[in-house]
Amino acid sequence: MLKKVTGIILSIFLLSTVLFPAMTEAATVGKTIDGMLGFSPPDGTKASANANYGQAYSADKAIDKALGTYWNSGSTKGHLELTFPQPVELNFIQVATNVRPASGQTYTVYGLVNGKWIAISPPTVASASFESPNILNPILVDQGVYDGIKLEITAANSWVAVNEVTIGVNEKITLVAKGMDSSVRLDWNSVTNADEYKIEYGTESGKYTSNLTVTKDVYSNYVIPNLINGTTYYFQVKSIVNGVETIISNEAVATPKKPEEPGTENPGTEEPTTPEEPSGERALLVVTMVNGLEKEYDLSMSEVKTFIDWYDKKDAGNGPSKYAINKHKNNIGPFKNRIDYVIFNNILFFEINAYN
Repeated sequence: MLKKVTGIILSIFLLSTVLFPAMTEAATVGKTIDGMLGFSPPDGTKASANANYGQAYSADKAIDKALGTYWNSGSTKGHLELTFPQPVELNFIQVATNVRPASGQTYTVYGLVNGKWIAISPPTVASASFESPNILNPILVDQGVYDGIKLEITAANSWVAVNEVTIGVNEKITLVAKGMDSSVRLDWNSVTNADEYKIEYGTESGKYTSNLTVTKDVYSNYVIPNLINGTTYYFQVKSIVNGVETIISNEAVATPKKPEEPGTENPGTEEPTTPEEPSGERALLVVTMVNGLEKEYDLSMSEVKTFIDWYDKKDAGNGPSKYAINKHKNNIGPFKNRIDYVIFNNILFFEINAYN
């Protein structure tokens, strides 16, 4: 778990335990559907639609837990309403659709809150193939607790048809990017159910012109090479589960740059040195939280090693979930002492800068 890096920076990255997908108690009564993420809506959910192409294609077929049946609106437009027996927390839905012929479809999702339907997703375009059923990528919605959901659907060249709808809560991927010489280092938390990760990047925010796929074991200290120094790059990571892109990270930004030349030495003349662990008497411990907040502590090396021991033990599943760090005389003000309690699950990574 402990990584040595060149210089005096020693970084440890969080191996997050992610419940994927996690659900509220209300939704756990639902059933998993083969090939789909999340759960079917809880038992007792009522389904209705603006129209259906006969009783064989009624709205309840979209939540009957069978991919071989489906609701058909009998038109290129339609909406499907699902009212839960009790409130359910969710931040994504997934749809399996049945279209003839293959057709692009636009979905807008609404949540039922205090008897009113409110939009909880922008219009989302999904491309369906002729395959039946065709399981679409999950549609992200505003995380919240809802009494029901409504799908407004418009198909380009086909009648609207839905085989099944699943719902769930996915944890977040927090992505951090750091510029280096002609490259950028990426770090993100692991998703335990992920088979792979897809990295997308480009030189404009939200516009990714390059992508690559890495294995599930690659999620920290991953270097993107052959970048242009001085150019700002934008990055995004997606987890892939059962061949489907699921959780999408935040967008991280970094600019590669050439390292500064030593003041009196010629660049490139130094022999490479073996990275060493900090060995000084004191060090600056910098802890970066999953929300991007940084905390700095001026500690003795024995205190730093004690912190590392706690982190490693907790990462292995042993020990307390919080750690008390004595801030000593740093900004003590009128207080006798100041203690920070660091929560293990809130740590993205930390680094140790040893004083000379």
